[in-house]
Amino acid sequence: MAMRRPLGQLASDLRSGMSLATERVAYEVTRELIEISPEWTGEFRDNWVVKAGQVRIESDKEASYPRPDRGDRPMTWSTTPTPVVPIADDSLRGYTIGNRMEYADIAMDLVPGPDGYRWEREGASARRDWFERYILGRDAQQTIATATRQAMRTAGFVR
Repeated sequence: MAMRRPLGQLASDLRSGMSLATERVAYEVTRELIEISPEWTGEFRDNWVVKAGQVRIESDKEASYPRPDRGDRPMTWSTTPTPVVPIADDSLRGYTIGNRMEYADIAMDLVPGPDGYRWEREGASARRDWFERYILGRDAQQTIATATRQAMRTAGFVR
């Protein structure tokens, strides 16, 4: 049987539940981006970051190997890291998820590479427009809904 709480506590409990949901969504979306993003050497996958609030994430990390747009493809693969979501004092401000690699916009097919190519070519490790397909598709929507439902269940709002 569920424990009854005073009605005056509802706003605080709801805020806690939404805060937990926001953190859980950021974690799960980042985890999925790590899993589906291109993997040439693992550097791109290893540089997804989550920051509290709506902030700019700089693509300031230089590749430590010849970049894919130069035609070289090292054949080492990394393990999928676990994303770290900082717990914010006020996580209802949301989170920003981004990738720090200097070629992030190219790897996410947001802009073509210097030679005009996009990721989908022979030997590519992700489908063309993989990022847009994920963000605008059912996978992201389902992940957000599931993470929110789980967090609200943990907070005692859903059975």
